[in-house]
Amino acid sequence: MNVSRTCDVTVKMPAQSEDAEKYARGGVEGWLLRRFRRGLLKAVADARPATVLDAGCGEGFVTEWLRGALPRARIAGVDASEAALARAARRVPDADLRPGDVRALPYPDGAFDLVVCTEVLEHVEDPETALRELLRVSRGRVLVTVPHEPFFRLGNLARGRHLRRLGSTPGHRWTWSRRGLLRLAADPRAVERWISLFPWQAMIARAHR
Repeated sequence: MNVSRTCDVTVKMPAQSEDAEKYARGGVEGWLLRRFRRGLLKAVADARPATVLDAGCGEGFVTEWLRGALPRARIAGVDASEAALARAARRVPDADLRPGDVRALPYPDGAFDLVVCTEVLEHVEDPETALRELLRVSRGRVLVTVPHEPFFRLGNLARGRHLRRLGSTPGHRWTWSRRGLLRLAADPRAVERWISLFPWQAMIARAHR
């Protein structure tokens, strides 16, 4: 176990987190993840942002992707876990990383050209509030990704994972089909497009001022 000490409090951190294991997988899962990355970064590049927030950045894997794809952009990240932020800071040292909740982001209205939120909304207690908050801090677009159901759960079942939960990944509070994700936006006019990143999906919405 790695050990991090902050303010005289000892925090044990595993040598390899669940996120690290997920992003290091090979085989079909690795191929799907690389496909997800290509689709995500194409949508990001199309937005041509100068400022980007990775909301719910975790340990900074997607933040690192964003930095590589947008070398001139100002990259920020926010997450509720300070341990995860410490790992993200090592991965993307020039990113502006802050602790915070995606349902109450520590930024003013319209602070970013693009807000990215990957694989977060299925975990939060109130995803509608979180999406409104993502739109609030954007002056351009918001890009969110979530598992595409029922395909994500079926994939888990096919691999023999989470059988007692019928394929539902532990920690997932919500599941969305394509229609369900698009209905998450309170104002359907804000939705620009839906993208298949199978077995994930993405929605791009535009903030209206």
